[in-house]
Amino acid sequence: KRTLEGHLYSQGVAFTLYSDFFDHTDPKYIDKKKMLINAGLSESSLNTKNKKLAEMQNLLSGLSGRKDDEVPGQPGFCIPEGFVRDEKRNEKEKITLRYNLKNFTLAVNSNNTSKKGESLLTWGKRDIEPALLRIQAHTLRKGKVSLPGIDAEEWLVKGRQEVSDNNVNAYRFIFYANEQVADDKHPVFSVNLHNSSLRTEGYTDSQRVDIWDRITRTFRYKPNAF
Repeated sequence: KRTLEGHLYSQGVAFTLYSDFFDHTDPKYIDKKKMLINAGLSESSLNTKNKKLAEMQNLLSGLSGRKDDEVPGQPGFCIPEGFVRDEKRNEKEKITLRYNLKNFTLAVNSNNTSKKGESLLTWGKRDIEPALLRIQAHTLRKGKVSLPGIDAEEWLVKGRQEVSDNNVNAYRFIFYANEQVADDKHPVFSVNLHNSSLRTEGYTDSQRVDIWDRITRTFRYKPNAF
């Protein structure tokens, strides 16, 4: 396995991209290549350099820098200090933004490869509620979230962290949108806020919920986003 590295400098922002690929074209790999093909692997899966290079060049061509408060007017998605244009090619996109804060970890995910399925409150009744009983945790709040044009639900849980003194509160707040309407133009959107391995002292439960609301209630579809 080898790694491609791409660089772009745009509007004062430097981007570095990495992509792993396989290359068995060198004659010294001929025996290994034959063995892998005999094991059922295809020729194309053993030589992905050109495919990965084209993908990286395609991504670089649509990538540009931006100010944090700048909202682009064309379709695409924003990343910290950057923007990736949507070239109308129905690309499969799985995007995760992770923020490691002093008291919490926040992860925001967008995935347009997910299929339509059950909503959080439905699968959570089957999967989350039994887990809460096992770890003696409880629900602070759960229900539908009213956002413009977005079908969303949330589940906020409080328990105890699995640490030696067992006196550290554990919080996991989750939010899911578009699970029942998922397609290329309606990516499943989720937010996860937790304090795993962090004590998060100095906040009441209501203050933690208020922080959560200040984050999740701001989500909107950008006009002309798709």
